[in-house]
Amino acid sequence: MAEKRLAKRVFMKRISWQKLDKNIQRSIDCIIKAGKRQGTPVFIIGGTVRDILLRKKNLDLDCVVEGDAVALAQAVARMTRGELKVHKRFTTATVKTKDGVSLDFAMAREEHYPQPGALPVVRKGSIYTDLRRRDFTINAMAVALYGDQSESVLDMCGGVDDLRQKRIRVLHDRSFLDDPTRMIRGIRFEQRFQFSIEPCTMKLFKSALRLNAFASVKRSRLFTEFRKVLKEEDVVRCVSRLHSLGCLKVLFQNAPLSVSVLKRIEETRACLPQNLELGDADWTLIRLLALISKMTGGQRDNIFQEIPLSRREKILLLNGRKTQQLIQQLSVKKMQSSEIYAILKPLAVENIVFIRLLTSVKIVRERIDFYLTDLRFLMLEISGDDVKEITGGPSSQEVGRVLKRLLWQRLNGHYITRASQLDYVRRWSAGVKEISRGTNAKGQ
Repeated sequence: MAEKRLAKRVFMKRISWQKLDKNIQRSIDCIIKAGKRQGTPVFIIGGTVRDILLRKKNLDLDCVVEGDAVALAQAVARMTRGELKVHKRFTTATVKTKDGVSLDFAMAREEHYPQPGALPVVRKGSIYTDLRRRDFTINAMAVALYGDQSESVLDMCGGVDDLRQKRIRVLHDRSFLDDPTRMIRGIRFEQRFQFSIEPCTMKLFKSALRLNAFASVKRSRLFTEFRKVLKEEDVVRCVSRLHSLGCLKVLFQNAPLSVSVLKRIEETRACLPQNLELGDADWTLIRLLALISKMTGGQRDNIFQEIPLSRREKILLLNGRKTQQLIQQLSVKKMQSSEIYAILKPLAVENIVFIRLLTSVKIVRERIDFYLTDLRFLMLEISGDDVKEITGGPSSQEVGRVLKRLLWQRLNGHYITRASQLDYVRRWSAGVKEISRGTNAKGQ
């Protein structure tokens, strides 16, 4: 009863789905149909509502279900022919639609923290308990997708007013102690939206820092949250703010961070040639390379042991130590294309881009640009099968050596056509056979 009386007071501002992206509208229509069929109350919640009110484009929909969230997600996936991923442990699911919209479904829940920094213990709840567990008021709003109050914002905590006032405010005094990663998130929102952290919230923030709240959280969780910071458009402002407040000491174990290098590569990035093929580069890793650029190998090893990185990512970040050495190698006055290729090919594209952004040496920049545009994806017109057919089937190692020598020639402008490459193999094969005959004659 209390919740119903509260609901009458807190349904305030109305919004319209008609102003949203057409792909989002189609996804919402599917969710409404599936929810009605299952008799399940469904709400758009959190950052999605915030961004709608701020009129910011967002192709992610966060949905809270007062019922079986996984079953609803399965129904929506069938309707949209989207890709479904179920997280049974958390009773959540994600649907990626053909239109590029990401739909997250979660059961309405309530939670409590058994101890500071621990993961919360959750149980089934209502939309009201779900809103009360949120981090900030601007993320504690919901909109019912159908029913009497559809398209009205359920705002129990003053989120609409805080959006108007451009402020970040927590929901309760223990918020940062329960989950210290909220401090990183709060700064991220502050800088992204150019809001300010409300005075009482900032007092709680600084108090949590004095109590060394970050020490209660696994560094893997801190890094997962920090990785979102590295995706921010104005990453320099965000990292600078976190660094100045002392929020990154635990994550990076007091090792030196190079915010100035990060600023430099962000400025240089804006001047990169438009024709560089960098679509597969992970800019969060390039930014991380900049931040750790002054760390020793030992400091990097210690940090990367406890944070969630793939083997490729760890090698990439450790290879950052070779940056100055590689710049010197690429600064040599005369180099063949094959020599440039030999230096850069073993590196991850993120390492290459980082060197390109960091160096001021013109010839190094030109050579990296040449590699990225002309050499990186250069291939031969023939394959190992062609070599085997001409030579009568040498070992795989021998075939590999032949193709490598031919590729080196191709990189330097020779044997461009398929016909010329096949001719190269024929002449090589004839030479090998001649040597073999000579060796056999001597043996006789």
